[in-house]
Amino acid sequence: MTGKWKKAAAVLLAAVMAVLLVPLPTYAKETAKISVGSGSCDIGDEVTISVSVSSSVDIYMCDIWLSYDSGVLQPVSGYSGGGGGSVRLLSTDSTSFSVRFKAVSAGSSSISVSTSNTIISSADEDYMAVSAGSGSVTVKAPVSYSTDNTLASLDISPGVLSPAFSPNVTSYTTTVGSDCSQLVVSAVANDENASVSVRGTRMDPGSNTTTITVTAQDGSKKVYTISTTKDDSAAATTKADEQETTKAGEQETTTVSSEEPTQSEEQIRSIQVAGAQYELADDYTANPLPSGYDEVDYEYNGITVKAGKGVNTKLILMYLKNTDGKGTSGFYVYDSVAKTFSLYIEASEPDITYAVLPITDSMEKPDGYKKTTYTIGGQTADVLMSEDGSYCLFYGVSSLGVTGWFRYDCNDNTIQVYSVMSAPAANLTTQTESQGVSAASDRMWKVVALVLSAVVVLCIIAIVMLAVKLSKSKRAFAAAADDGYDRYDDDEYDFDSYEEDDDEDLSEDVLADKEDEIQEDDEDEVVRSISEALKKNEDDLEVLDIQDVDDVDDVKRT
Repeated sequence: MTGKWKKAAAVLLAAVMAVLLVPLPTYAKETAKISVGSGSCDIGDEVTISVSVSSSVDIYMCDIWLSYDSGVLQPVSGYSGGGGGSVRLLSTDSTSFSVRFKAVSAGSSSISVSTSNTIISSADEDYMAVSAGSGSVTVKAPVSYSTDNTLASLDISPGVLSPAFSPNVTSYTTTVGSDCSQLVVSAVANDENASVSVRGTRMDPGSNTTTITVTAQDGSKKVYTISTTKDDSAAATTKADEQETTKAGEQETTTVSSEEPTQSEEQIRSIQVAGAQYELADDYTANPLPSGYDEVDYEYNGITVKAGKGVNTKLILMYLKNTDGKGTSGFYVYDSVAKTFSLYIEASEPDITYAVLPITDSMEKPDGYKKTTYTIGGQTADVLMSEDGSYCLFYGVSSLGVTGWFRYDCNDNTIQVYSVMSAPAANLTTQTESQGVSAASDRMWKVVALVLSAVVVLCIIAIVMLAVKLSKSKRAFAAAADDGYDRYDDDEYDFDSYEEDDDEDLSEDVLADKEDEIQEDDEDEVVRSISEALKKNEDDLEVLDIQDVDDVDDVKRT
């Protein structure tokens, strides 16, 4: 009988496993469609862009991120947050939005939905699938605006442009050594109303492309490209050094030949910066160099002067003494490429100092900020101010040798290295993590449900088997109580065939009395068995005649 139950249990377990292996039903993800309008206007005017969300189900929440060109448009109203190239539209009761932009420059701006970090929710779906279109805004410039989008000059360091710069030539090549991490580009627009932006100045091993985009006042653009090869070999480094030396020699020769007949050393030391007159001083005893700078001999316009060179910053500092009362005496940073001086501005924290440098038109700037001035370290510095004015960005070099953009908090005056990450990108990280946690949670609950289902089924099987066994035991006990306990053996008697008497009352009291009767019968049977055994032994002893035994071995055999 035990084998039959084992077979039944195996069949049930196989059925349970088959059920568990059947995949759970899946349902199609609900989809929300986002439509974005378009428009056009003139510089200085405002334009309204409509955004609407539609779906076959009721939408409970919209969290939409729109991207736009901050160089062309500036958001005015109709949005919940953002700025600097992206705005957020957030609502729990509306699926239609009207965003108003102001045109700040000529050109065209795409208005697109960042579907990767946009969230649309319904009653059944926290994250609906999003299908989005895009719009655009065209900003026109007045006829009087200039169309000049050319460069007046283009210089790089290190390296030499090939071919030589010409405003009408837009493609150049150069080579730099393995020690070059960034290409310094100095680009000046031919028209003062045009803007210049530079991208791709970081130098990685191999081929690199730097783009200089000139945007005319009317919005038309021209792009200059510099293809730079960075080679790790010593030969390439030597070649780049030779090019730089040749370039420096040519510049020095030109400068000397033009200045020697007309300028003395005293005249060379007389420097004009921003309309103020200065004198180059060499006495660093009275004017000690800032921390982190060593005094060195420096070749300046054909003469040797005393200067400070940053140990990690590699900046060149010279002390300029104002002579006409129109400027500020102090240390100035000398740009050997642009041949210009700028006041040395130092921002400091407990362990790190920062040299704040001027922001030029040729620099690669983050989008969404307004160029202005702000007081840092007691001096007025060029900065890129955020839209809410809570922080600004300055370009500089830290005492650790890190060059780039730094974030200056206007409230607590703290400084951090600026990482190019917009608000939507930050939101995307949070959303992705949230979706990942949600998906993991769903998978976990599915596994838990399957395990619990298996446990429940196994419990049911165990209960059924126990109930059957108890029923069998009950029938056996009843049979023993009714017919006599000694007549039945578990291995021989088929208790399954025993049917209880429906009319017999097997209450607890009756069963207890029958159990006592069985126990008394068992005791009497044991007494009878012992008496019969003793009587048999006595009869055997009478038959045995010990005199007839010849020896002890015969007795033992008997």
